[in-house]
Amino acid sequence: VFLYRSTLHVPMLVKRPGGGGAGTRIARTVGLVDVAPTLARAAGLDWPAGGDGRDLFEEEPPADRALYAETYYPRLHFGWSDLQALIEPRWYLVRAPEPELFDVVADPGQQTNVLRAQRREFARLSSRLDTLVKPLAAPHEVDAETAKNLAALGYLSASRSVTEIDLPDPKSQRHLLAGIEEGLADYWAERYEAAAAKFRGVLAENPGMSDLWAYLARALDRLGRTGESVAAWERVLELSGGNASVALLVAERYVELGNLDRAEQIVASVEAADPAGALDLAAQIALARGRGSEAEALMRRAAAEGVASEVVLRRLALDALGRGRPADALALLDRGADELEAPSRILKSLALADAGRATEGEAELERARRASESGAEFFENLGAALLALERFDRARAAFGEAVRLDPKAASAWNSLGVALLRLQDARGAVGAWQRSVELDPSQADAWFNIGLVASAAGDAPLARRALARFLAVAPATTPEADRRRAEGLLRRLETAG
Repeated sequence: VFLYRSTLHVPMLVKRPGGGGAGTRIARTVGLVDVAPTLARAAGLDWPAGGDGRDLFEEEPPADRALYAETYYPRLHFGWSDLQALIEPRWYLVRAPEPELFDVVADPGQQTNVLRAQRREFARLSSRLDTLVKPLAAPHEVDAETAKNLAALGYLSASRSVTEIDLPDPKSQRHLLAGIEEGLADYWAERYEAAAAKFRGVLAENPGMSDLWAYLARALDRLGRTGESVAAWERVLELSGGNASVALLVAERYVELGNLDRAEQIVASVEAADPAGALDLAAQIALARGRGSEAEALMRRAAAEGVASEVVLRRLALDALGRGRPADALALLDRGADELEAPSRILKSLALADAGRATEGEAELERARRASESGAEFFENLGAALLALERFDRARAAFGEAVRLDPKAASAWNSLGVALLRLQDARGAVGAWQRSVELDPSQADAWFNIGLVASAAGDAPLARRALARFLAVAPATTPEADRRRAEGLLRRLETAG
């Protein structure tokens, strides 16, 4: 947000081969532009002459050299003014709606603005700064999948106009930064009530912060305050100016909440801007409505048009592999990104094995292991693919390894229970599901399965408790048929006493 030395001045430490120059300290200020030429030439590589950067081992920068810095983050994310700075050995100018000039020899902590007393230096530095500042261009577009992933992490596309003027000086907004930082600290510590309160306090004074609205929406999601979170997500969408990646993120949230009509509206609004994302989400909506054939048709259309996301290609490849067509599965996966995600690599390894290319399959499986965040994640993804292909014995082994590596993986325990049940081990399945809900009481599928199996086994008390918990925690996207089945079975159990 700011361009003071406390933010920009970072020590640079260099260890040269053989200890050359050990203990040498260079007092002069250098810049990031110097790093590349210094390291390139130290490695014996040529570096073109004429740029701003200097080889710090060989070249003494000019005595009048000035370093340039800028930040547009305040403009793009907070609706505050951008800043530029020009840094000389003595004078340090920060251009802002209220500019500041510091004598960093006499005042290294930048406590005193000497602009009024040093008008000549201010004019000289301002003129020099004018030659360095370039007009801000709109941020470049990234591919739709990257934009969607960044938006999901909270990095929203800038919503402020690059030409907007008369924005407030960040110095005048310092009091809001404490609320932002404290709110984010509360959010990441899972103190969502406190985080939401701090975010609301900041947004009441500065309602144009799209990033903060998104964090508020997520905090409200985690508090289960659906109505408020939806309103916050709508504000995020409004501030984004209809940005496709943000719109699809909000539409996904509506799918999770079961508001499929609103999700469809949003998808239709961005179909031209992001056909891959729109088709992918349209397929999810069709599945949520119980229209399996429509969902499959949408996914196949996306694949035929070359706009299918990796998730869609993986779904189609899984279907092909399940139908005994490994060559078709491989053809679909080969259309995906050069760097496939770990679940796709796992599926590709299984397809290669089924196609009689076992050695290639083992190599692909090893790549999938390396692409996974952990061994537990790798084995859980492997188990999921095997379970979907009805290879239950191998799926049980994979999920067993996943929970051995991470005994607190609730989702892996849940899936292990499904594999055990398909292998006719009902008692083992219930035990796995009970472990899942002990670790995470929101595992609705596990509660549902416990209720069904316990009811069939004649354990009415366990069945009643499990079905009641399922109905309490089931998300809005739970198939209506499952809800009706649970409600009907629970009524019969309660009537039977």
